[in-house]
Amino acid sequence: MHKLYVLICVIFLSACSMDGIVENSVPETVRADNTAHIDRLLAKDASRMAQAFNLDMEDGAIQKQIEGVLNNVPDGKEIRRDYVGVTTASSVALGEGKSRDITLVTEVQTSGGFMMVTSQYALAEDGTCCALSNINVKKSDTSPMREGLIMMGKIASFVGLFLVLMILGASGSLIFWQRRKKRKRLER
Repeated sequence: MHKLYVLICVIFLSACSMDGIVENSVPETVRADNTAHIDRLLAKDASRMAQAFNLDMEDGAIQKQIEGVLNNVPDGKEIRRDYVGVTTASSVALGEGKSRDITLVTEVQTSGGFMMVTSQYALAEDGTCCALSNINVKKSDTSPMREGLIMMGKIASFVGLFLVLMILGASGSLIFWQRRKKRKRLER
C-alpha cells in the first residue's frame, strides 16, 4: 500500500510546473522585484541595479562591471521568459536570528539570443523579506535550460508510463498465476 501511495504522489508531482512552484514558494514582492530587474536589464538600464546595491555610478571600476553585466544581455525584443529554477530556505537560529534566502533562475529569450538571470534575495537589513543580494546574467546563443527541461519532462513521462505498464503487467501476471494455481487445485 505504501508503494502505491508513493507512486501516486510521483505521478501527481510530475504534473507540477516551475511557475506554480515559484508562485507557491516565493513572495509576490520578490517575484515583482525580479521581473522589474529583468525588465530594466532588457532595456540595458542599470539604474535599478545601482539603486538595489547602492552603487556609485561615477566610479570607473563599477561602471566597467555594470558594462560587463549589460554586455551579457542579448539584443532584440523579448520572446519569452520562464522560471527554470528556484531555491528557498528559511531558518531561525538562537543568537543569529532568522534568515530567508531565495534564489530565482530565469531564462529569457530575445530575438537576439538567450540569457540566464540568477537573482539571489535575502532578508533586508530591517528584517523584511527580501532584498536583492546578488544578480548574475549569462548570455548564450541557444536555450541552456528549457530544451533540457523539456527533454527531461518527456523522459519522465515515458518512465512514468513504463512504470505504470510494468505495475499493471506484474499485477496481471500475479492475478493470472494465482487463478491458474487455484483452478489446478480445484481440478485435483
